[in-house]
Amino acid sequence: MKINDLILLLLRWVSILLRTIYLFFPSLFFLLLATFVFCSLSQGQDMIRLCLSSGRLAGLAFTVAIVFWVFVTWYTARLVAYNHDDLYNAQYTGAATSKPLKIGKDMLFHFPRLMAFSIFLIMILAILRFDHVGIRNNWVWLGGIFLDFLVYAILHWIAIKLQIFAVSSSRQKLLIRLRTLCWVLIICTSALAVIFWKINHRWLIIATLICCQICFLFLIVTRKCVVSYQNSQTGVHHFFMQGYLDWVLDRTSGNRATTMQSAADTEQFVFVLFNIFAIVGGTVYALCVLVLPVALAITPVPLLFLAFGVLLGMGNFVSLLSHRRGINIHFLIVTLIVIVGFFTEPHWARSIKDTKVNYSQRMDLDSYMHAWLHQPGRAEKITGSTHYPVFIVLADGGASRSGYWTALVLSHLTAKTAAGAEPFLDHLLCLSGASGGSVGHATFLAALAHPELRKEEISRLDTVTTNFLGHDFLSFTIARMLGPDLAASIFAPIIGDRAAALEESIEHAAPDNPLSYDMQHGFSRFVPHANDSFLFPIVCFNT
Repeated sequence: MKINDLILLLLRWVSILLRTIYLFFPSLFFLLLATFVFCSLSQGQDMIRLCLSSGRLAGLAFTVAIVFWVFVTWYTARLVAYNHDDLYNAQYTGAATSKPLKIGKDMLFHFPRLMAFSIFLIMILAILRFDHVGIRNNWVWLGGIFLDFLVYAILHWIAIKLQIFAVSSSRQKLLIRLRTLCWVLIICTSALAVIFWKINHRWLIIATLICCQICFLFLIVTRKCVVSYQNSQTGVHHFFMQGYLDWVLDRTSGNRATTMQSAADTEQFVFVLFNIFAIVGGTVYALCVLVLPVALAITPVPLLFLAFGVLLGMGNFVSLLSHRRGINIHFLIVTLIVIVGFFTEPHWARSIKDTKVNYSQRMDLDSYMHAWLHQPGRAEKITGSTHYPVFIVLADGGASRSGYWTALVLSHLTAKTAAGAEPFLDHLLCLSGASGGSVGHATFLAALAHPELRKEEISRLDTVTTNFLGHDFLSFTIARMLGPDLAASIFAPIIGDRAAALEESIEHAAPDNPLSYDMQHGFSRFVPHANDSFLFPIVCFNT
């Protein structure tokens, strides 16, 4: 082959690769997003820790949700691939001849399987990070990706060889038994992982993910061969969703009625199963968006898997519809969201109007400082000393982790110095924080509103605050953020945005904690007055 032809061939391969990446971009995007969240962000590690240390219900939700995401990733990409004959039949046109390029067919064939296969690797590496800090090293990640491709290639080659081996009826039955064994292994290992669903048994969870990864690939590689054999024995029967399947495969267009005949005959069962999964998964996710207890029961990590699967399914369906109609429906949807945004306010601020509080009588800064400096006990220490320490506490943002540590440090300082000559609380003047830090300050302030936590039960102060912040405020917020908030201008004015979901979580996710009542009734009752026996510190909250 001439050098010019070689360069043209290479460029043609690169072109097909880029077109394939564009075609499967939604699936790849969620893979990259999951890698970033669970393997790079400390908050992602906190989410995994929360899930793995929760009860068996969280384990069951994790198992079902990751199966849902894997299934949707593989099958929606597969259905999209069926509709792109241009890549499947890609050709190379050289200086002297034209010939088909196998790379287009191979990419459409392997990309859906490899993307679903890689989901298990992401979660295995994410869980391994608990004890092995070196997993964060970029070289380790590159090695993991290379190993993923290598294992995929080896397992895929073995499965193909088994298909070639199973040419007779007896060998086909052996292949069916091997597939049954895979299902048994998946069910049994998953059941064991759920039964022992605690952070100390994460090696069992990793083993379960590896087993499911291997068995999943074997099942999807050998599926078409086994279904074709079964159809040859029993015949092909039309089913109630046949018309819908024919539309998805575009069998009414040109010669596709013939070319898609084999696909239509082998896709029937899994197509019905996929639609059942889609309806159930979509319904559960809608409940997570609307009902706080449902989101709390699922926990953040399974809810993310569920959201990825639902959004991916919707995105690939819109892509298929756009391809079929010849228009960019994604662009039309985004345009609609932008236009509606000019007429609605999705992120309006909510407030509680307390008629018992007269804000016009609130002390100004001079009055507050005068009252603070002249409170009994403090005034004597100030006049009897050459200096008096004053603390102004600043807490940065950082989601739940920042709030938890802010409240813990403040509560611990307060409790440990209460019996000494210089209690921390006597020297605390101001609390200022942003985002998660504000949540920590608000929790500490609410705890100070309980006289018993400032006096006889002060040893419980850090327990009460950290117990409150240890509850799940994230699941409901994630459900709203990865659902209606993607079209906030349309849905947020109706059901509320993610900020409203976070508010509801903070108010109602910890009903057994005394601070939950304070969060429900607002902070206007903490406005200080000159004659108060205890002056709350000045607060500066930034959302």
